[in-house]
Amino acid sequence: PFATKMASVNVLACFDKFKDCLSAREVGEIVCDELQTLFPGRLCTRILSLSDGGEGFLTSLRAPLSLELRTIEVTGPLGEQREAAYGYNRERGIAVVEMAAASGLEHVPVAIRNPMNTTTFGTGQLLKAAYDDGFRRIYLGVGGSATNDAGLGALHALGLRIRLQDGSTPPVFFGRHLSTLESIEVPPSGLLAGAEVDISCDVTSPFVGPRGAVSMFSGQKGATEDDKAVLETGMVRTAKLMAQVTGVDVSDLPGAGAAGGIAGGFTAMVGAKLRKGFDFVAEAHDLESAIRWADLVITGEGAYDATTEAGKVVYQIQQYGANFAKPVVIVCGHAEGFDAVPNLYSLTSMYSKEKAMNSATECLQG
Repeated sequence: PFATKMASVNVLACFDKFKDCLSAREVGEIVCDELQTLFPGRLCTRILSLSDGGEGFLTSLRAPLSLELRTIEVTGPLGEQREAAYGYNRERGIAVVEMAAASGLEHVPVAIRNPMNTTTFGTGQLLKAAYDDGFRRIYLGVGGSATNDAGLGALHALGLRIRLQDGSTPPVFFGRHLSTLESIEVPPSGLLAGAEVDISCDVTSPFVGPRGAVSMFSGQKGATEDDKAVLETGMVRTAKLMAQVTGVDVSDLPGAGAAGGIAGGFTAMVGAKLRKGFDFVAEAHDLESAIRWADLVITGEGAYDATTEAGKVVYQIQQYGANFAKPVVIVCGHAEGFDAVPNLYSLTSMYSKEKAMNSATECLQG
C-alpha cells in the first residue's frame, strides 16, 4: 500500500540477526531485493545491520566506525583452538571486540552445550591482542555467549592469578571451577592498565540472585538444575572475592549478569563501564537520522519473544517508529503468543519451524 500511494518510498531495513540462520545484513538484503522486485523503480532502500552487543556486534560497527580486522588464534568456549577477529581504527585509537566471536554459543554443538564446561578465555585473548597492539579504548560487546564463568576465564587470559581450593591453577578457567575458587590476585602490572573498557550488553540482570546470570540464562546454555545450583554458589563466592580484592561489589549491579557474568567481572576487576549495546550501535549508525529519512521501517530478528520486549533491537526500533510516527513492520523467524503486536509477521506462521530454520532465505523470498 505504501508503494502504490506514493511516487517514491524510502524503506529502511534494520534487522538483527536470525540466530543460527542469517546475519542481519543478509536478512536486510533479501527483504529489500524482494520489495524491489514487487515494486520496481518505486522504492529507495537502505540497510542497517544492528546488534545489541551479541553476535553481529563487530559486523554492525565495521562500516560506521571504519574498522579494519585482525584475526588471531584463540581458545574457543570448549577449550578448542579457533580463529577470531577484533576490529580497530588506528587513527581513532579504538578497538572493538565481540565476545561471541571467541566464546559464542554458536561454536558449541547443541548436544554438548553446558556452561559448566565453557570458558571466556578466548575473549580475554582478543582483548589482550588489542591491548598489546596499543589500543587503550576498547569496546567489548557481550551477549550470545556459551559461558557462565563470571568472566574469570577472560581475566585469567589477561593475567589474573587464580587459585582453586586444592591449591592448583587451571591452565584455562571453566565455569565448573567457580565453585572451588579459593583466591584471585591482580598481578603487579595490573589488568589492561591504562585502558578504558566500555561493555555493550543487552540485559539488565544483576550478577547473582533470582534474576541473575545463572537463574535467567544458564538454562539456555545447557545447564541442568543441579548445574545451576553449583554455578550460583560459585558466582556468589566470586562476587565476594572480587569485592575483597577491589572493593567493588557487583552482586546487585544491573547488567552485571550479562553474558554469564563477564560484565560484572570486568566491572569489578578492570573498572569497565556498562552501557546498552543497542544505544552504542544506534549512535554509531546515526539511527535517528535514518528513521527520519524513512517512510517505512522494516525490522526483525530470529525470534520475537519475551526477551524482545525487554529491550532488544526490534523493541527499540518499535519505539523509534512510535516517537517519529513512522510505520514499523516486523519480520521474524518465530513468534508465538504475540498476536496483539501490530504488523508482526513470522516465518513459522507460514512454514514449519524446521523449514524456517533450515531454509530461511527461501522462506523470506516466498
